[in-house]
Amino acid sequence: MARVDPIHPVPPPPPSKPTTPDGKKPSPPPKPPPVTIDPGFTVEYRPSDTPKAAPPKDGAPPPAPAPPTHSAMSVSLEQLSNAEKTALSGLTTLVASYTALRSTVDSQADTIFGQKLTWVFHDPNVEAKTWTTQVLPDPLAASGQAFAQIINPAMNQALDDLATALEVLGSFVKCLEAAGDGYAAADFRSQFGAAGPKT
Repeated sequence: MARVDPIHPVPPPPPSKPTTPDGKKPSPPPKPPPVTIDPGFTVEYRPSDTPKAAPPKDGAPPPAPAPPTHSAMSVSLEQLSNAEKTALSGLTTLVASYTALRSTVDSQADTIFGQKLTWVFHDPNVEAKTWTTQVLPDPLAASGQAFAQIINPAMNQALDDLATALEVLGSFVKCLEAAGDGYAAADFRSQFGAAGPKT
């Protein structure tokens, strides 16, 4: 009986290759059919219609590529100017109304709800045929002050929100003006190409 080295054991023999009963190697299993997943859409590629630059001749630098073509566009600067004027006129009216409302609120916020309500007391003196006048605070003034502490911040917040809306509208009018200036500058700098047959 052979002795086995516990430190260097003998490796097991390699597995035998499978064979058929006639001693031939079995044929590999057939490959599974490919799996096709329909994404639900198709992708179509079309080359650009932009003409390509001609190859350089005699080592000369290549010419600049032709600019891309696009469909014609039409901009009415008159209609754009009229829209700007209409928006600016409406904004001017709104600003005037807001300024008047803000001035009214600021001037009457401390008294409009009866915060400083008083009443006058006349104390007659029959013998002297005179009377003494006293101005006393009205008991309802405390209620007016309590209400003003609640409603005044709400009114100021509403006025601030209105001012923000007017500011946004003013920014829109400026965008209309910038768009008109841009189209006018583009029209002024436009040039026609040389006349001739297309190749």
